[in-house]
Amino acid sequence: MTDTAARAAVLRDAMHAAVTGDEAVIELVYTADVSGWSPVMEVVSRDDLAADARGRAGAFSEIDLTLDPVDAVGDKLIAEWLVAVTHTGLLTLDEELALEPTGRRIELRGVVIAEFEGDRIRRFRQYWNEVELLDGLGLLPL
Repeated sequence: MTDTAARAAVLRDAMHAAVTGDEAVIELVYTADVSGWSPVMEVVSRDDLAADARGRAGAFSEIDLTLDPVDAVGDKLIAEWLVAVTHTGLLTLDEELALEPTGRRIELRGVVIAEFEGDRIRRFRQYWNEVELLDGLGLLPL
């Protein structure tokens, strides 16, 4: 397997763990000092990332994730992704706000830039439309 293919597999696992809240996979695919950003979070360690993912554990089912590597430059992998999930469990948004299951099917597209240190992700940035997610969850006014 090429470096790009191996890194794409790691990134796919990382993205799936982010959706499912799988802390065991987060432990395997990120460095301890990982830093990352997305429209809904910023982390400066693997512990931060695991804590953020905990709020999604069990929230989504019927997960379909597609990751298409666009380019690999040095230790960076840039990829487009598409995820479709069904909201079937409690989604904890923060310490004071949780969303009961809606049963809604949500589809979201985005781009991720992941920088690797060896075979683990050291830094990442994700770009996607937060309004699309909020609308999909029914959190925007009609």
